[in-house]
Amino acid sequence: MDYWVSPYRAPTTLQQKVHFLFIDPKADEINYAQRNYIKSYVTAFENALHSENYKDREKGYYSYVDLQSFVDYYIISELSRNLDGYRISTFLHKDKDSKGGKITMGPFWDYNICFGNANFFSAGQTQGWIIDGMGNGDAYAMPFWWQRFRLDPIFNSNLKKRWNYWKDNYINETYLNQVIDSCAYELRDAQKRYFETWNVLNTYVWPNNYVGGTYANEINYLKTWLRDRMKWMDSQIQPIVDVTAVQINKDWSLMDLVTYPNPFLEVVNFKFNLNQSGTVEIIVHDVFGRPVLHYRQTLGEGMHQIPVTIPPENRSSKIFIYQVLTDGQLRTTGKLVSY
Repeated sequence: MDYWVSPYRAPTTLQQKVHFLFIDPKADEINYAQRNYIKSYVTAFENALHSENYKDREKGYYSYVDLQSFVDYYIISELSRNLDGYRISTFLHKDKDSKGGKITMGPFWDYNICFGNANFFSAGQTQGWIIDGMGNGDAYAMPFWWQRFRLDPIFNSNLKKRWNYWKDNYINETYLNQVIDSCAYELRDAQKRYFETWNVLNTYVWPNNYVGGTYANEINYLKTWLRDRMKWMDSQIQPIVDVTAVQINKDWSLMDLVTYPNPFLEVVNFKFNLNQSGTVEIIVHDVFGRPVLHYRQTLGEGMHQIPVTIPPENRSSKIFIYQVLTDGQLRTTGKLVSY
């Protein structure tokens, strides 16, 4: 057999099975000891990440992975809104234990249905996380890992640091426009021959999100899409609290939270993990301090997603401040932005 199945289902509505395939060595070349070893190692990582103590510095998932590689993969997958990311053509590799080998993301591969060049799973939009937009999903399912990572302050802190590094050096409009222009220059003659042979510039070809009619329009679309995508991601990443500036204690392990989409149009989701049951309160005020929403419910241990709608009559302000409490104790605060 050339694959094994994860013990944990995908975080889509249909909760599909997640498969791991052998690439190198190939399935017909890998021996039993190698097959059993890598399966056991990856499963141990999944068990640790799925456990209640997954953010524990010793018992958690950190010892199994090259965390920076996962952060970088997340950034590139989300920047490109790659529909094949996380689930198709998604490679992992691991060196020998004697060389300190940990699970490492990569190599990066398969980026044709991305950068705004797709019209399903919201892939053409510049706002929103791709891992939140799969809905029922399809035959190819992503593992649950990324939902857990996003609730981990260590992962988020590393995400902010790496994003700012890449932003300063490469993931910025000036640098990426130069790359696009240099590629367009190299292809200036080839693209003419191509589109003379296949006249598709003004024709929909699956799964185009945009049909520009000209080569110049397509290039401009890519630049504009990337600019808006970077701007939105930066607005989401910059508010992340650096863990060096907070105390990592039971408050973090009890409850970490993400809000999406943010900015929101009508509904914003509060997604969090409770390590023990308790009464959760979500209190939202406008910028003038006026209360606009108060949600209160006793919830059990585990993952929760609470959709919150701010009534239209309370939308005179576009910016809102929220507080989240468990059993009467303030856990976290943040900002919501309405379109």
